[in-house]
Amino acid sequence: MESRRINERMRELATRICYEPGNLDHLKKAMCVDPLDNGNSSNKEYVNGAMATLGDTVLKTVITDRLYREGKDREDITEEKILLENNKTLNDVKKELGVFHFAYNSSYFYDDSPEENKIPNSNHDMYIEAIVGAIYLDRGFKYCKDWIDTFLLPLMEKHKGSKKP
Repeated sequence: MESRRINERMRELATRICYEPGNLDHLKKAMCVDPLDNGNSSNKEYVNGAMATLGDTVLKTVITDRLYREGKDREDITEEKILLENNKTLNDVKKELGVFHFAYNSSYFYDDSPEENKIPNSNHDMYIEAIVGAIYLDRGFKYCKDWIDTFLLPLMEKHKGSKKP
């Protein structure tokens, strides 16, 4: 796929999610879903998988910090964190923002991919967490924390579901 088109789409995504990138490379990696060959065809791994794991950890840290500073006890922090970061909540945020439309592989963006090469868009969200990881790597913890607090957490609160995703 053409690098110019990927950069253009990532700038569009950055605008949509109120993020000012210093370097688009991390966001490009967050949205790239080329499969990795892990030798296990039933459990696919994607290029953005490790970034999503990093983003998940950063997101949990920011949520826990916020709840702690609000004076919540351990039980309340755990319960609230489960509601905020469950798959249903993150999937609903992903849908509202339409970030999956910016996902791509080496040949297609989500909207252009033929059925046999369909870009993944399951109920288990890999995009929001990967975006958090990209922002953290690009701009550092403070910028990422501020972005989560002002942009992402209000959306997560809006879509906060039950304990059962």
